[in-house]
Amino acid sequence: MAGGVTRGKVRLTHLTRKAIVYVRQSTARQVRFNEESTRRQYALSRELVEMGWPKEMVEVIDEDLGVSGSRSDNRPGFQRLVGEVANGAVGVVASIEASRLSRSGPDWARIIDYCAMTDTLIMDEDATYDPNDPNDRLLLGVKGSISEMELHNIKLRMDGGLKSKLARGELRVPLPVGYVYDPLDRSVFDPAEDVRAAVEALFSTFEAKGSAGALVRHFREHGMKFPKVARNGPTRGTVTWDELTVSRATTLLRNPMYAGRYVYGRTETRHTPQGRSLVGRDEADWLVNIPGHHPAYVTEERFRANVETLDQNAASWRGGDPSTPGRGNALLQGMVWCGRCGRRMMTTYQMSAAKGGQAAFPLYVCDGDREAGPHTRCMQVNGVAIDEMVGELAASRISDAAVREAAEARVEVRRRWDEVERALEKQAERARYEADLMRRRYLACDPDNALVRIALEDAYEESLARVVEAEAALDTERAGHTAESDEAVLSRLDGLAEDFRSVWEDPEVDQQARKRLLRTVIDSVTLTREGSSGTCLVQVLYAGGGTEEFRARCTFYGPNSVSWRVKSHLEAHGTEFTPSELADQLNSMGLYRTNGNEWTGHAVRQYMSNAGIENRRQHYRSMGWLTTSELAEAVGISKPSIDARVKRGVYDGMWVMATDKTKLFSREPQARPAEGAMGSQAPD
Repeated sequence: MAGGVTRGKVRLTHLTRKAIVYVRQSTARQVRFNEESTRRQYALSRELVEMGWPKEMVEVIDEDLGVSGSRSDNRPGFQRLVGEVANGAVGVVASIEASRLSRSGPDWARIIDYCAMTDTLIMDEDATYDPNDPNDRLLLGVKGSISEMELHNIKLRMDGGLKSKLARGELRVPLPVGYVYDPLDRSVFDPAEDVRAAVEALFSTFEAKGSAGALVRHFREHGMKFPKVARNGPTRGTVTWDELTVSRATTLLRNPMYAGRYVYGRTETRHTPQGRSLVGRDEADWLVNIPGHHPAYVTEERFRANVETLDQNAASWRGGDPSTPGRGNALLQGMVWCGRCGRRMMTTYQMSAAKGGQAAFPLYVCDGDREAGPHTRCMQVNGVAIDEMVGELAASRISDAAVREAAEARVEVRRRWDEVERALEKQAERARYEADLMRRRYLACDPDNALVRIALEDAYEESLARVVEAEAALDTERAGHTAESDEAVLSRLDGLAEDFRSVWEDPEVDQQARKRLLRTVIDSVTLTREGSSGTCLVQVLYAGGGTEEFRARCTFYGPNSVSWRVKSHLEAHGTEFTPSELADQLNSMGLYRTNGNEWTGHAVRQYMSNAGIENRRQHYRSMGWLTTSELAEAVGISKPSIDARVKRGVYDGMWVMATDKTKLFSREPQARPAEGAMGSQAPD
């Protein structure tokens, strides 16, 4: 640097302001391995001191080490630099080359304009530039354009090499769990048997359950963990085991690499005014898609069937096919259509207030006209009677083939039992290995090194706890399997072919399995309410194309049925207000009765009694308070005497709206909460 021209451009006005050295490397790899370049950038501060800036006025901005200069929104150091220059606090900005400041044309032009407005110099290893000098500004513009074009050329060369490797399927891409690279950079199965078993269980269980949620529940109910490979950081490549989540299960099931395909470019980055975002591409637009590239966990047909099932589950309420049967007791879940508007009816459940909120019954709800207002549902009907009658029709049409399918399902269940047991055995084996490893480390520790010894002891105890947990999960799984042989089950099922109704009506039969069987017989059910009566026309469309219809007496609910919000409100405020006041509150909130009518004090009182919700009278009685009549009867004197004593302060008293009438509640001095008949001996 330096020279006559350079020193001639540096004036006293520049030396009285701070000098900034901007240090940047494009990637973390450059920061780690290109140490000489970083050292040269920091050395600029010494040259600025030699040029006349006091050492305390030379500032180094290095927050952007490891960040590309193609953008500025992710560079806090560059943003601070621009702010300092715009405030007129900087005399010179120094970097070893123009590309360190920015490789983006707009960002480069912005810093040049701010430097020109505040009379700030720009310095690199070649020279010092004054942005207000036309010749220097021209050179700065050329350097900025060359820097931006250089980045473009670098990207072209890198993309060319990348695409060439991709076309041959040789580029090392991050592999999903269950795969590793061998010494020849080929994708192969993970040599860890427990990892492979977990991945295989993932796919086989999904095919049996039909949904990612049921898959995750199965893993958790059986105490099964799933492996996860660290991609970055000091633990890169290590495998940890954790609970499987629905989002991760869905991502794994949709990954085509498990079908043996080598893929790249399934997403693209789009720039918008709100920032960058990743957007998925259609399969036809993927950059690379090479089938049969490496060993597969599932066939191509199974993989596509899994993806189709996931798509079907996600779009089940947008007019597509029914979703996978859930665990609820609604037999027709996902199969019911509204006869009024032609939309699919949702399935929900409501607790029966008459049974103390302990029994749930299915409701089929159509919100087809919800956009017209909050009270315009097409229909909301109790599905108990409909389920029973449709079940009768299905049971009468079940054939011997369905029984054979049930027998084959039993064999499949046995296979899955073995699969789960193998996975849990591998988990227990891995836990025992880790515990043995921690024991050897603990025994090899210097006993005088207390800090290390305590840490290893804690780690050893944790590993032993994991062994106990893994072995307990394995024992629980084994204990839950029936000892009945497959042959005995097949023989028994063969005998039930002529009396399948007993199987269908058996309360021990899983409702989810019954739903699956029903869908092999019935395609859809359409419900139409007939006038204002309590009759519903049920039209059944069979899978083979036939139809049948019948009428059922059903309970139809109003536009806003009794929901959990009603019960929650009464539980929270039932002891504070009278039933009439609570009724007014519920009506003002738009929470009406099941028949669509408004609440009354009597209806609220009856509902609270059926649902077991504490009212005001019960609340005050539980605190030891009695009405004056009750207290008079308890102590054996007249009610007027009790009233007089309350006025004299002998007894505590308060006026309370107990139900819909004001009553005087009293209790004797130091009275305890009432027990039994809620009375206690009172002094005369």
